[in-house]
Amino acid sequence: MYEQAYEAILQMILNGQVQPGERVTETSLARLLGISPTPVREAMRKLEHDGLLQSSGTSVHVIQLSVEDIEQLYLCREVLEVLAIERVVEHLSNADLQALDVLLTAAEVAGDEADVLELVHINTAFHDRLLEATKNPWLVSAIRFVRRPLLLARIQITFDPGEAHRILRDHRAIVRALKQGDAEAATEMMRAHMRADCKYIRQAFRTAPPRSQDEQVGLRQRSSR
Repeated sequence: MYEQAYEAILQMILNGQVQPGERVTETSLARLLGISPTPVREAMRKLEHDGLLQSSGTSVHVIQLSVEDIEQLYLCREVLEVLAIERVVEHLSNADLQALDVLLTAAEVAGDEADVLELVHINTAFHDRLLEATKNPWLVSAIRFVRRPLLLARIQITFDPGEAHRILRDHRAIVRALKQGDAEAATEMMRAHMRADCKYIRQAFRTAPPRSQDEQVGLRQRSSR
């Protein structure tokens, strides 16, 4: 029950149902999920440990990332993702490459439809597939820990078709290098990809206004499909 509560609350955070900076309580979440407060309490502890919830005095809020937070998280993620791609070259199978191609096609469709949440999910699945190919569960765990708050940052910013196309180009270039067995090109492309991600989100946080209520409603509706 605790694991189910964790996943349910995590999705509420990532799909915008619970907003960054919003106060959450065991009682309100338990009521929304239709379960007892005990598993919710345990799930909230783990979400706080994972960096998605933050305690402030007697209250708990969804984390509100700053530009400095984003820079520090991406500094860590770049090191870990580059290490991962170096390991991937040694273990990647034909099935992995086929799965990556399927995800690239799905990302192209989601980008054309301006479906932000679907793009986030597909991009996460792309990196997850690469991570699983490392055969290193400790590295997988470390990257996912750093990445979770950044997923929240990504869905907060206004959709930019140019950014969606840039991500797709980067992913295609990474897969192309992997198919050619070019570890150096793949690692350099991943490093450049992480830095471009960081630059875009950092600038968006500094210049873009928060999403309107209508945009948030749209995100929630798409997430429920």
